[in-house]
Amino acid sequence: MDMQDQIKSILANNLNCSEDDIKPDSRFVEDLNADSLALAEITLEMETMFGIRILDDEVENIKTLDDAVKIIEKKMSEKKLDRHKG
Repeated sequence: MDMQDQIKSILANNLNCSEDDIKPDSRFVEDLNADSLALAEITLEMETMFGIRILDDEVENIKTLDDAVKIIEKKMSEKKLDRHKG
């Protein structure tokens, strides 16, 4: 299962929708009817699943599945670089 599929699974579980309904450009609030509590839970699950920390200002910029994939890839890349520095 790739990262996008893992995130889709988190979204589907928290938003009571089918993974088939979630497209790369699906907007969490406008298209998938996410509320602030669901967004917080989704963020926490993504952080746990991928072993990263998403800052509040970064969370505000995650509007779609594509946005989530991009920020998680960036965070995981930064984490890998930090490990190699030490």
